[in-house]
Amino acid sequence: MSHSRPSDAIVVGGGPAGAACAAALARAGVDVVLIHDERRGGWPGESLPPGSTGVITSIFGPVLDEARGHRITAGIRAAWGSRDLVETDYLRDPSDDAWVLDRARFDDDARAAAASHGARILLGRAQTPERNGSIWQVPLTSGETLTARFIVDATGRSAAVARRLGMRSRRRDQLVALVAIGRTDRAARTGTMVESVENGWWYATVIGERAIVAFLTDADLLPKPDEHGAFWRAALASTQHVRRIATALPDPELHRADTAFGEPAYGPGWVAVGDAAAAWDPLSSQGLLAGILLAAQAAQAFVHGDMREWGEDLRMLVEDTWGLQALYYGEEIRWPDAPFWQRRHAWLT
Repeated sequence: MSHSRPSDAIVVGGGPAGAACAAALARAGVDVVLIHDERRGGWPGESLPPGSTGVITSIFGPVLDEARGHRITAGIRAAWGSRDLVETDYLRDPSDDAWVLDRARFDDDARAAAASHGARILLGRAQTPERNGSIWQVPLTSGETLTARFIVDATGRSAAVARRLGMRSRRRDQLVALVAIGRTDRAARTGTMVESVENGWWYATVIGERAIVAFLTDADLLPKPDEHGAFWRAALASTQHVRRIATALPDPELHRADTAFGEPAYGPGWVAVGDAAAAWDPLSSQGLLAGILLAAQAAQAFVHGDMREWGEDLRMLVEDTWGLQALYYGEEIRWPDAPFWQRRHAWLT
């Protein structure tokens, strides 16, 4: 087993939150290694609300550009609370543009930004870390072992590192998403459409000639796995609006989409960031931005030697987001006896 030279910090996970934390650490003069497992893919579609550009640019530089495959979107259309499709016009928001992302390109650019600030990017897979005094030892499947005094879990919803260090995940629901990517008409409008139905809700995000179509419901409301494809297609055909968005859709893939957060999300010599610390229902449209911002703030907290204020900020964000989530779901009252909506209306009591 070979050992590389010691570093100050190791970030496990090369998604946007991990890259943001690594970039912020490197800018502060911390010697940081970012371990990126190429087997892990991000959420297939993603959007950023108005007000995001300044935050993203301050952390990664000018990565939001239509030349990079991202698209500015004028708003979101939703059939929520009624069959009518209502538009929220982002052009009325004075903060800045909203974006639909080419997620794979965005993730690549985020890691490149971290590297440009001095983070070392290492392709590989981390195994169970062990602590020897104040030093973490992180073995890789390659046989190499990394050492550092601080470790960051940016492994997404799996929280593969933090769970081994005693973090417990508190889940609010059992939301899952059946997601497929297909083609759309050249004239289709860039942006996101949302449509609520009796057993959950749909969204379709268009970027270029590609459409990401997802049905979100509770895991126990799905049929057995070998029936997911037929179930998903029948449910899509019954929608009023989303079914018109895409063609040539393959069978969907199942993803977790629940709202959850870790307790505690940090401890002696470690912190969880991004979805490992707090994961959001996609209805909020805040998960990516919040994960990036809090990851960068976690790096600053480490540099200043006190994670307590960061932990309090995370707790407050979770409480605020849960409250908004309950209000959004409470606006849909057409199916008061359906289990999916009953569960969410109970959040308001």
